[in-house]
Amino acid sequence: MAFGHELIGFSGLTVRGFRVLAGAGALLFASVGAHIAIPRLGPGGASGPARQESERLAQQLRLAQAEIELLRIGTQRFDSVFRYSAHYKVPADLAALIYDAALWEGLDPELGFRLVKTESDFEARAVSSTGAVGLAQLMPNTARALMPGITIEQLFEPETNLHLGFRLLRQLIARYDGDLRLALVDYNGGPRKVSEFLQEGDPDVLAYVRRVMGTR
Repeated sequence: MAFGHELIGFSGLTVRGFRVLAGAGALLFASVGAHIAIPRLGPGGASGPARQESERLAQQLRLAQAEIELLRIGTQRFDSVFRYSAHYKVPADLAALIYDAALWEGLDPELGFRLVKTESDFEARAVSSTGAVGLAQLMPNTARALMPGITIEQLFEPETNLHLGFRLLRQLIARYDGDLRLALVDYNGGPRKVSEFLQEGDPDVLAYVRRVMGTR
């Protein structure tokens, strides 16, 4: 099951007559000889070969701009994955999986990394005393509600586990009208735990919430 993309790095590429240089956090977009010039049409416009050439060159420029934007996004991703990998001391391929899964499921990657750190300390084969498994520590029954028919072994697959865990958290955030604190309490212990937490303010649950939210 494939959700993410391979981590790629690049230092330079010629795209449709332009030179693209990608560095750590920067892109340099400069002409290297081939200059795309869009002919100006007179008041009466143009027809035939002149118009076709103008449209062809305009399309060429749009394609070049789109490719440059893709390279900019790729460079931003490379920088972010490298930063998270260094900060959390995890392999770059795992950092890339977490980063991509979080974005795909609509979560802030920073929240995704803190959740995985708190839940499993980045151990893909982690199993809790209650039976929660994998990087995002999902209960099998909860995982099956998100993906009917999933097996335990599939749930141990890092990419699958991350996507389901992040999807669950996003759904809980929506359920609690954007209240991340309550969503995390539910993620950690279920809806019953939310009621208990609101009534008693369990210090252990509060400590968990603060770790994931980065407020401890």
